[in-house]
Amino acid sequence: MWVAGRLEGKTGSFASKSRCRRTALKLWTGWPTFPMVFVQGVLVGGFDDLKTLHDSGERQSMLARTRTPQA
Repeated sequence: MWVAGRLEGKTGSFASKSRCRRTALKLWTGWPTFPMVFVQGVLVGGFDDLKTLHDSGERQSMLARTRTPQA
């Protein structure tokens, strides 16, 4: 699984396989497909979006910013 492999060891969680929770996430976000990637509670996108961020190097800097304490 490409997404899980790229996020392995990072802080976060994966949505359960519960159909009810998956449906709730779809309704809440308006995003129709999985995976859904969130950074600090904000939907970043799905697989294609995460791959683009990864390939451009932006994913790493985005995750680094989440570790920086906010004032």
